[in-house]
Amino acid sequence: MNARRVKAAVDSAEHALDEALALLRMLKDPGQDTDCQTSPHRFQMAIAEVLLELGEVKAEVSADKRELIGRKQKLNETWFASRMRALSDYSSVLDRTAGILRNVGDAFAWLFYFRNPWLLRSHWGKPPQPLPTGVGGKAEVEFLRQVPSVAELFVVSHLATSILRVGDVSLIDPATGDVVALGELKTILKSKDEAVVRLDLVGHQEAARKRLDAAISERSSAIELQHDRHVPQPIQARLDRQVREMAAAITPNMENDLSATLQQRFYTKELGELAVHLGHHSWGTIKASPGVLLAAIRLDNRRNLWSRLTCGIPPTAHARVEKIAEETVGVIDKRSKFNSLHYGFLDGSPFPGGTPAWWWPVDKGFLEDVYLGRVLVMVMFNPATLIARLLDAGLTCVDTATRNPIFRKRAGKGEIAIGGFQYWIFSVVHHLASEDLIFSTIRQSIEALEESNLHVPARFNIRPNLFVL
Repeated sequence: MNARRVKAAVDSAEHALDEALALLRMLKDPGQDTDCQTSPHRFQMAIAEVLLELGEVKAEVSADKRELIGRKQKLNETWFASRMRALSDYSSVLDRTAGILRNVGDAFAWLFYFRNPWLLRSHWGKPPQPLPTGVGGKAEVEFLRQVPSVAELFVVSHLATSILRVGDVSLIDPATGDVVALGELKTILKSKDEAVVRLDLVGHQEAARKRLDAAISERSSAIELQHDRHVPQPIQARLDRQVREMAAAITPNMENDLSATLQQRFYTKELGELAVHLGHHSWGTIKASPGVLLAAIRLDNRRNLWSRLTCGIPPTAHARVEKIAEETVGVIDKRSKFNSLHYGFLDGSPFPGGTPAWWWPVDKGFLEDVYLGRVLVMVMFNPATLIARLLDAGLTCVDTATRNPIFRKRAGKGEIAIGGFQYWIFSVVHHLASEDLIFSTIRQSIEALEESNLHVPARFNIRPNLFVL
């Protein structure tokens, strides 16, 4: 494995991103981008094919690392360390490239899911899909190529996303845009040169079931959709579990939810103002709230994706970073004892339960630059003001100096404890959630719990649906 092989895969990804982003630009502003040649099916294929290539190259990198470790005792120690470091760097670049592709894929897939936040929540509860490799990965990509629809239901591949994690495909009713079924693909080798792809479908609507039953008879030259349940036992056991997971995910279950209307506020307006500023300058900052500073630096646009992923921040940007560091002082409250500073980067990855950045009311050219790493957006957050607001609202906290303070409030003879503060810090510095949103979520969660009048110890997860369209 060498840098040339990895670079070839990254270059393929850059070409696929050009295709995919053309469709997203048209969908975001159909009145302007009317010359798009990328169909929704081609969008998914472009991403899926390159993810398969990235997965295969990463598998080779991992194999090289295992082989190298096996020969460690026979190798020069300095050379071994240098080679292992290079292989780890290759693996990191491949993962970051796959992340960009899937962030773009998430923006597309979200269009079919935002009407059903409970279903999207089911996906978020599972681990993300690994990169496709081997016979199974090739079969999954080939299935998508040859079966763009089932019973006139549009196929959305989970492979091309990070947010869709239950099953391998979603079937979408093009008339309504609703998700009507989830599907699990299984590849069964019939010989060394032939494989059968089996698709098991789970739907929750009667009309969808009838259409899916009719689809079982579909055939193509390389793909079979079949009822045959005779598969190897290890595959069958895993399939049975996956079908149960799909059935649980596709069926709405709200009976244990305590709902509240939130003040849904992200720093998208401030990001839009920063984007306008950056149209005329190489860098800029904007103070989004007393404790939040947004900063953006335009990097060298002439560099390709490979260079941006492997060369770091160009020397010309170092002075801008230093100026931004100086302006960070503006979010420090000298009168507060709750000061701490946290920072993160905006890269387009979606916030669980939230709208992908592509659909924020921000210039699409600027967002494309953020996705592709041509613009670096940094978020600095001092939670001192937020902590003070929570304490003023009647909450207590023994130690606000810890990285993960727990806020408490008396409720009758009991007590409500709100933990996971690092989650909210993460939501600000990586996804631009506002302090108002966090305060509103915590306050209204407490009110809902107080109204529930619980008399036994219980644990609740706060799962906000934060769609900002």
